[in-house]
Amino acid sequence: MGNSAVRVVAADLHPFQISFMANTLILAVVWPAFKERADPIHRPTRRRLYTFTAIFGGISNLSWFYALANVPLAEATAVTFAAPILVTALAGVMFGEKVGLERWLAVLAGFSGVILIVRPGFTALDAGMVAVLISTVGMAALYVLSKQLTRVEGMRRAAAMMTAIPVVMSAIPAVWVWKTPSLSTMGWIVAMAAVIYGGRMSMLLAFRNAPASVVMPLDFGRLPFIAAIAYVAFGEVPDGLALAGAALIVVASGYVALRPPTVGGQNVA
Repeated sequence: MGNSAVRVVAADLHPFQISFMANTLILAVVWPAFKERADPIHRPTRRRLYTFTAIFGGISNLSWFYALANVPLAEATAVTFAAPILVTALAGVMFGEKVGLERWLAVLAGFSGVILIVRPGFTALDAGMVAVLISTVGMAALYVLSKQLTRVEGMRRAAAMMTAIPVVMSAIPAVWVWKTPSLSTMGWIVAMAAVIYGGRMSMLLAFRNAPASVVMPLDFGRLPFIAAIAYVAFGEVPDGLALAGAALIVVASGYVALRPPTVGGQNVA
């Protein structure tokens, strides 16, 4: 629902302003979490995690809001499901993991699905789809960072940090495109912020209490609902290649989620 709300509001406001306003509302709710006392034992680890969360989270958030305003909802969502596949593909570089043949085949299948949706060389690769791809890379990093962060930090403080950075990063571009929203638009933004906040807290809670192999397959269930909303609300109907690509991504990502990357016997995703 939050993604659909972005699409509705984007008809009136620039995506950067939407990101700034929604995240500012969320920050107002989670701000007291910064006053919570943190465990000094994990301070160096938290500092590194916060730095990377700031970089990947901020870029991913801004690019995702931009993508939602310019790319069909179902196609954008399907491409982001490739994030777990990216985690596997990069696991060898980031974590020194030996990636087996079966997972490499899943990675190849997943990226084939992305190509079917994006179709570089056959259709114009516009800024919206580039934003989807950038956001997907950021989401892949956040899957790993969220799992690590919830091991050394309270959920509310983690959510506060994940919110504060997008506010800062979107503030300057939001000023340049600022437009006073109508009351109805503000209502949509408030509803959007509530849904996004609930989603972030749910994600952190899920990653804190369950392995990614349980969380990720459930997340794939969003796609049919998003496709239905996109059809009813915006008249968007994915073509055959996009549907085939989405199916490949979901199957490949599901396989990867059920066989997550491990280093030293512990999941990294």
